[in-house]
Amino acid sequence: MQVLAEWSAHNSPLAYIGTCDTPAPATLCTVSTYGSIRIWNVPCSDIVTAFNKHREASKGGAKVKKRDIKVRTITWNVNEWRPIRNALNVRNFITGDDPEDTPDVLVLGIQEAVALNAGQVFNTDYTVLEDWEDYTQSVLNTIGRYVLVESDQLVGVALLVYIKASLVHGLQRPMATLVKCGFSGMAGNKGAVAVRFELFEESFCFVNTHLAAGQKDVKARNENYNTILKTLVFGSAEHGQNIMDHTRVWWIGDLNYRLDMKNEEVRQS
Repeated sequence: MQVLAEWSAHNSPLAYIGTCDTPAPATLCTVSTYGSIRIWNVPCSDIVTAFNKHREASKGGAKVKKRDIKVRTITWNVNEWRPIRNALNVRNFITGDDPEDTPDVLVLGIQEAVALNAGQVFNTDYTVLEDWEDYTQSVLNTIGRYVLVESDQLVGVALLVYIKASLVHGLQRPMATLVKCGFSGMAGNKGAVAVRFELFEESFCFVNTHLAAGQKDVKARNENYNTILKTLVFGSAEHGQNIMDHTRVWWIGDLNYRLDMKNEEVRQS
């Protein structure tokens, strides 16, 4: 094996490695810091041409091909409903009107996955999360190949994040974390679950929250929001990442903000 060329693409080093001492196609290997390794046969002339094109483009500033990533987020207060395989058809709920128009990243945020009574607000039944993982994966299997990136649960708040299997090679540093807001941060009846990762050149953060309820409890909801924003961290407190450290942030959930108007007035507005 001989290193034929090395350059930077997508801000990460790439190397072309192959054998080019004969006119026959070279055994080519590309390696990226995203973790992807690919091997195929390419004519030696193509390798040289590709390298020369890149070298010329680099003189005027290398250009990176743009790729659109479609993200679909779903927030659902299930009122303690526990999924049973094929019990409810949510395929259209996930895919939208066009079954061929599938998301690259699918995010499912659940609230009230369990009863929020005194006996459960200090503990989390993770079998609920497992049921939702199995159920969601079974639905996604009908529309394509998806991989669970991360999932986590805080009492009744659960967050599941999937990406298409074809994008796994660009995935880096997935991580989940949570923040409790109930009873001054001791209980998980209210709070947030968050998942972050990097996909190619972007960093993604998804936050699923269940804030304080009550028509007049606007101050409590605002305090919940500020607590989550200030204290939620991925990794260590000293070297970790906060929500707003990411280039793309989605905040979903049962936020419990209300219109302070009578029902008849709202419907007439």
